[in-house]
Amino acid sequence: MSPRARDGSIEGGAFLLAGFADEAADSALGQARVTTSLGWKWLEARNVEGLNAHDLGEREFEAFRAALENAGIGVCCLGSSIANWGKSVDEDFAASLATANRAAARMKALGTKLVRIMSYAILLDAAGDPLPDQKKRQRFERLRELCGVFAAEGMTPVHENCFNYGGMGVERSLELLSEVPGLKLVFDTGNPALTPDFSWPGPRPRPSQDPWKSWLALRDHVAHIHIKDGWRDPLTGAETYVYPGEGPSRIRDILEDCLARGYSGWLSIEPHMAVVYHDSSVSSPAAAREAVYLEYGKRLEAMLRSLGCEIRDGIALRDSPAGKPAARESAAVDNVASHEGLIARHQAPAAFENAAPHENAATRRSFTVDRLRVRVYADRATLGVAAAADCAAAIRKVLAQKERCRMVFAAAPSQNEFLAGLAKARGIDWSRVEAFHMDEYAGLASGDSRRFGEFLRKALFSKLAFGRVEYLWPATAAGDQAGERGSGAEEEAKRYAALLAGGPIDIVCMGVGENGHIAFNDPRNADFADPLAVKEVALDPECRLQQVHDGCFPSLEEVPETALTLTVPTLMSGRELFCVVPGPTKAAAMRRMLKGEVSPECPATALRGHPACTLYLDENSAKGIP
Repeated sequence: MSPRARDGSIEGGAFLLAGFADEAADSALGQARVTTSLGWKWLEARNVEGLNAHDLGEREFEAFRAALENAGIGVCCLGSSIANWGKSVDEDFAASLATANRAAARMKALGTKLVRIMSYAILLDAAGDPLPDQKKRQRFERLRELCGVFAAEGMTPVHENCFNYGGMGVERSLELLSEVPGLKLVFDTGNPALTPDFSWPGPRPRPSQDPWKSWLALRDHVAHIHIKDGWRDPLTGAETYVYPGEGPSRIRDILEDCLARGYSGWLSIEPHMAVVYHDSSVSSPAAAREAVYLEYGKRLEAMLRSLGCEIRDGIALRDSPAGKPAARESAAVDNVASHEGLIARHQAPAAFENAAPHENAATRRSFTVDRLRVRVYADRATLGVAAAADCAAAIRKVLAQKERCRMVFAAAPSQNEFLAGLAKARGIDWSRVEAFHMDEYAGLASGDSRRFGEFLRKALFSKLAFGRVEYLWPATAAGDQAGERGSGAEEEAKRYAALLAGGPIDIVCMGVGENGHIAFNDPRNADFADPLAVKEVALDPECRLQQVHDGCFPSLEEVPETALTLTVPTLMSGRELFCVVPGPTKAAAMRRMLKGEVSPECPATALRGHPACTLYLDENSAKGIP
């Protein structure tokens, strides 16, 4: 697989697959379902029950957002109606600004930074020819102000080459880019062949625009791509839409050129075959809409595979030819690399594991440190709810892809709110979930409430019908009755390691200790290249003292001195990691973890290299961190 370049781009090209799922279903749940059915992680938000997402009422919008969040679906772009082909440049501009401000707020809630806009309707005479005066100055002034709304929020408006001023031809698109700072392009592969060439000097009817020539002229400014194929009859204006590759839109050539140039960004399907939003005469039954959408997505995937792409988790990736780095020429490279939390990082041998959990309105701030995503919340209760929702969505996604989800849990009071939220999660078949825990004291009696296994049994395992729960059983206290489980540390480590080796670990739910440890990998015994999966360790004094601070033991003397722990490589082998760290006693450790060097001196720094780890902090644990 291709390595990541130093600038954050992906050498060799990568496509993140998405689509206008409102063409498959009107409802939020239907759109989430069809996206999941394709195995994709994103959709392009447009209409829900006939209304654009930026025009929904608050209750309806929250239901839409929650449906996507619960399904683990992200939003790649908001397909707004701002300045679209149906809106006059003379319309009430206050209404346009209000829409833009609503759209920006909704984009924050959905966690996307791309918004599709247009440049108002073409002014035509009675014969269908463009008027000489297209009110360019007024258009540009309005578009500059509209785009400024999004730029102020760190968002990117992308102009679509549809039947609007900028879509009249490549010259108009380039003119817009020169006149409107911060504007980039979304290139719809089908629109050139569906739009007259208004620069045509010959006799009428005008031919359609040339898709390949349009792409070559605009590709350096493209930050997003819509996949559509079809054509218009120049004589009648009738439009025909087909599956990708069956029409004149040159989709295969465009995608091959993208890969050769190192494009990294979303491909968003917009079939228009079963339903067309600008033509009410084109409609189909619900089942047909969904079937067409699914087939469209599958055919796009087949085309990408024929171009040498490997597709995993809704991401198509192709290596650079002969080890030669691909040119970094597309605007999409900068654009996508800057979209925090929406692109999973590359890790050998499996490229592009999981997309980031969604940010939501409760997130105070977010940032990344190396590959680690960090979310900060007001308090530990809000943190716990958010982390539980993200983890639950990840479980659902795993179970949608395979029969079993294998998870590892941490046991500590810091996990209380998170575990309580997870226990309330809906829509999870827990009988298909296998649970392990990451560490256990040696020397405590089997029924001792201070054992980590007992903590998890009371907090989670006894509340849900897990398909399988495997406990660590290191040597127990003297005096246990015959027949109680418990064995020597080395034997138990081997036994548990064999259980863990029964399949990949999908999800790890963890915390970080006051001394920066993860599980019981303290600074003096952590090994980032540990050959063991499970091992016995002697606990640091600071680690043991934390157990007193947490109220687990009344005094340091009563805290066991040894334990079994999953090693750092075992924890890091999890496909997705959720790290929950609230409270003021963790603030110093968080500063070392996020600001210090990656080193076993602070074992938690290892998480900065994981491709799909999210760290959840509250304002107390984040104190002193920008």
